[in-house]
Amino acid sequence: MPMEKDHHYYQQLEDVVLSAPFPIGVFTGRELTVVLANKALIDAWGKGDDIIGRSYIEILPELQGMGIYQQLWQVLDTGEPYIATNRRVDLIKKGIKEVHYFNYTFTPLKAPDGTVYGVMNTAADVTELVMAKNHAAEAEEKLTLAIENAKLGTYEINLENGDIKTSGIFKEIWRITDPITNYDLIGKLHPDDLHIREQSHREAELTGKMSYELRIIHNNSEVRWLRINGFYIDSPDTKSLFGTVQDITEQKSFEEELKLKVDERTRQLLRSNESLSQFAHAVSHDLKEPLRKIRFFTGALNDMLEPDSKARTLYAAKIEKSAARMHSMIEDILAYSVMDAAAFSVQKIDLNVLLSEVLGDLELVITQKDAVINRSLLPDIQGAHVLLSQLFYNIIGNSLKFSREAVRPHINITSHLLSKPSGDCIKIEIADNGIGIEKEFVDKIFEPFKRLHSKDTYDGTGLGLSLCHKIVQRHNGTVSVWSEIGLGTTFEIILPVTQIQIGL
Repeated sequence: MPMEKDHHYYQQLEDVVLSAPFPIGVFTGRELTVVLANKALIDAWGKGDDIIGRSYIEILPELQGMGIYQQLWQVLDTGEPYIATNRRVDLIKKGIKEVHYFNYTFTPLKAPDGTVYGVMNTAADVTELVMAKNHAAEAEEKLTLAIENAKLGTYEINLENGDIKTSGIFKEIWRITDPITNYDLIGKLHPDDLHIREQSHREAELTGKMSYELRIIHNNSEVRWLRINGFYIDSPDTKSLFGTVQDITEQKSFEEELKLKVDERTRQLLRSNESLSQFAHAVSHDLKEPLRKIRFFTGALNDMLEPDSKARTLYAAKIEKSAARMHSMIEDILAYSVMDAAAFSVQKIDLNVLLSEVLGDLELVITQKDAVINRSLLPDIQGAHVLLSQLFYNIIGNSLKFSREAVRPHINITSHLLSKPSGDCIKIEIADNGIGIEKEFVDKIFEPFKRLHSKDTYDGTGLGLSLCHKIVQRHNGTVSVWSEIGLGTTFEIILPVTQIQIGL
């Protein structure tokens, strides 16, 4: 009857072990033969279900060198339990090494005579918990390192009792020692900056966050700039303020020095632009006057010479052509030089009217070349009327100038509305069937004084398209060109419909 009771007891114990949600196993003898293992233990080991009757050492050879076998034998020898907490155990499952952390206990199993015949192993897999702690510790270490590298001080103020905890270089920044009170800190603030702190704290009570910069005054009257960041924590347990403080005096000094340099450079540029404008006007006037005399006396000389003199006609024509070209160059240089310095008012412009005005100015050359101008309806946009007139005049004028001999010029002017995140734009294309441009020169077409054709064949200064590029830039737009020899050239101009500023 006692044996039946013992058997019933052991059966109940086995049932409890096998149904437990955490790993439990029983190992006997110095071979540590597995005589009992529940599903949780089998799953934790990852060695399959066939482990009963096999040696613990045979099943888990990867534990060699970790001291776990020795712990089990120690329990068998001493009869004392062994407890491990957050112990790393590297298991090999399906040929792959996995890192685990366990809390486990090796408990001695004793016979009635006190002899230890086995060990019961109970365990809890705490891998996720330990990894989380490790990650938290690593994050804290990185944060501490970042705070040190950024030369930050941190603070935590209990708003109920006024206690202040600090770390980093907080005390060094404020030049104070324990005990620290909020009154000590406020007492160091520059009187003119107290309102900055008060306003920031009022806003933080609504938003939960604050960030401001102010000055403090040390005992030796030295003034330093600080940047203070923080956030409120208002919980049932406590009301606290956490944050960081950083000495930004050097940064402020650098910003002030940079601002002074920028201001001085701006003044220099303004003076330079003014001088440039004055110079351009002076040079323009000084050069135009002798040009007028050259052209006048050339005409007078021409009248005095024999009318049938071929040499007279040739030389006079050359002088007149050179003088006309110099006059054109002076005008273009003047327009180009003052483009950046001059200010232009923005107004609503009907591009159809503007284009008609430009074509009217070009009427003579259009008639002489029997050119065909095809134009679509253009929209209203905002811009500087005089600049946009110059833009269309230069590009259409180029199309007429660089037309092919014995080929009637055709110029097509079209527009399309473009919707962009920054606002609507208008794309204008001006395409001709002229001589075209070599591909290697297309990217250089907007460079100042860049002439792509001989001045003996085509007159000009090389500034017209550079001026167009500047005009488009002043309107916050872009201009690009496509061209092929013998097929013609297309200019693509993209301009905002609305200008964000009232002046260009």
